[in-house]
Amino acid sequence: MPGFLGLWPEPPFYYLFFDRESESAVKHWIQDQSGWILNGAYSLDYEQWQHVSLSDQRVGPFLIHTGKDEEEPIHPEGGYLIRMNPGLVFGSGLHPTTRGCLLTMAELFKAVPVKTVVDLGTGTGILAIAGALLGATRVVGLDCIPLAVAVALQNVRANHVEERVKLLVARELEVLREPSDLLLMNIEWPCLREVLRGSEWRRYPRVIMSGFLAAQWKEFEAMLPSGHRVERRTSIEDWMTAVISGMF
Repeated sequence: MPGFLGLWPEPPFYYLFFDRESESAVKHWIQDQSGWILNGAYSLDYEQWQHVSLSDQRVGPFLIHTGKDEEEPIHPEGGYLIRMNPGLVFGSGLHPTTRGCLLTMAELFKAVPVKTVVDLGTGTGILAIAGALLGATRVVGLDCIPLAVAVALQNVRANHVEERVKLLVARELEVLREPSDLLLMNIEWPCLREVLRGSEWRRYPRVIMSGFLAAQWKEFEAMLPSGHRVERRTSIEDWMTAVISGMF
């Protein structure tokens, strides 16, 4: 359909994005489909959907550039430049959970050797890109949303780290044969809670987790299994980021 930007599946609902008014075209398409119903249509400016800064943002050693002039030379003054086009996907670098993860990653990479990284729920790929810039030689980004992986791939290429960052459409850590030095999980609290109930994440020596509020900290801590401890934690605007390490 004209103006179609992408599909965001959240079963049982599926969100279609357009850059123009398309409700009548979608209604016409649905008439020929079996079992599909149009539940609603929304019209809003891109700025309302995706809060993207018009100026470069500094987060610890990272300078996040979300402008459209991708070829403009930018000098991060000794830090790391991340060119980021979030498109329709969460992860422009401004949310407190993203900032918390970026700051925590920068500290952790200084403190311990990290050569391999897995980013579960990579979104725009910003944390996967940061891992490569910090020195990881292999980063695998997973996301169950094909649109997110497509956007992440564009950002990986824009930052010239495609040799070190690989992206997969996947929901489960089980698709990977072996764990890495570091697992990143900046995902919504219901999803994080579901992963914590499983065992696959426990194979990773260190895990950076975010996506939950300070009010949920006690519940989060109670879900950590015996043999795992909170190595460090931080709070930005009431959003928590924690490093969990296992006893290996």
